[in-house]
Amino acid sequence: MPVLVDLIRGAQTVLPVTVQKFEAGEVHLESIKITRFPGMKMVVASGPVTSSKTGHYICQAAFYGVEDINAPSIRDRIGVRCQCQGYRFYFDEANRRAGASHGARFAPYVRKTPPNDPRYPPRNPNMIPGSCKHILTFFQALTNSSFFKETQRKR
Repeated sequence: MPVLVDLIRGAQTVLPVTVQKFEAGEVHLESIKITRFPGMKMVVASGPVTSSKTGHYICQAAFYGVEDINAPSIRDRIGVRCQCQGYRFYFDEANRRAGASHGARFAPYVRKTPPNDPRYPPRNPNMIPGSCKHILTFFQALTNSSFFKETQRKR
């Protein structure tokens, strides 16, 4: 199961334009809700993310097998989900296959174009797990808020 850095690397490989939009600051997180499940060693973070051009989406990130329920690690296994079409068509299936997806499945996609039409190549033919610009923004906000063990100050 992938960890945070794997999903960031996947976004850079599969959809570099989404990384550029994230770096340009086109996406903004409105708030973060953290839910802890101590018995399951799981922490779920969710929140609305807006993009100036594409709208409003809910992002979720679940961290599995966490040792410290109050401070997950960037090395913990992760599952993500975003409501945007970029995530759905580029990363949802790849993330599901890799065990890096969280939440309900999207409705199955039925291709409307000819399967071998070179004008419409597969979105992520190598099935590389990754994240959309909304999830990248979400990760950055979690990091900046000292959510992760590695970003918290020593007491």
